[in-house]
Amino acid sequence: MVNILKKNKIEFNEKYVKAVAINLYDQIPDDKKSNARWARNYAQKLIEKQLSYCAKHPQFPRNRLFNEVLRDSVNWQIGG
Repeated sequence: MVNILKKNKIEFNEKYVKAVAINLYDQIPDDKKSNARWARNYAQKLIEKQLSYCAKHPQFPRNRLFNEVLRDSVNWQIGG
């Protein structure tokens, strides 16, 4: 997941992003976990929401992941 964000040249607090992702993943029932697929889907959703956030707030740089996007991510349903 971190590599996907880096590949897309997104700047972010790696420690914070990992902590949020781990917390979200730990809440998934064991029979629904899919590891790599979930991480890819989560990273893609972060990027999608980041671009949407920046479209609404053009004064912010598109390549920096905002804490608002991460905070909102706790409410997302991420498929695996």
